[in-house]
Amino acid sequence: MQNVQHRFSQKILFCLILLSLSLFPLVFLTCTPVIWLAAIAFPYIEALAVCAAGTFIGMLLPFLVSRHLFRKRFQTWLPHFPRVTALLSAAATAGTGGQESGVPAGGGVKCWTVA
Repeated sequence: MQNVQHRFSQKILFCLILLSLSLFPLVFLTCTPVIWLAAIAFPYIEALAVCAAGTFIGMLLPFLVSRHLFRKRFQTWLPHFPRVTALLSAAATAGTGGQESGVPAGGGVKCWTVA
């Protein structure tokens, strides 16, 4: 670990860890060794911050890429499956099932107690 700390400054090491945590999920690689490196190279709060930021970006990038790449393919596939289309439209109109849909907090299910 001393070689890594002497070769790279803290800023460069921070950027390398952040980039690898962000880009490894795009190519289906594991990030565990990078998280270990962050835990060894930085104090606890800095390692937590870099791992949290890198993981957030690493989850966001594949979502945005897949959403952009597969939107047209999904929209051409959807009319062939009317049940899925009905389910998606029902979910879009009902919302999350919270306050905006008019459903009570318990989902409208009454709890019965056994005496």
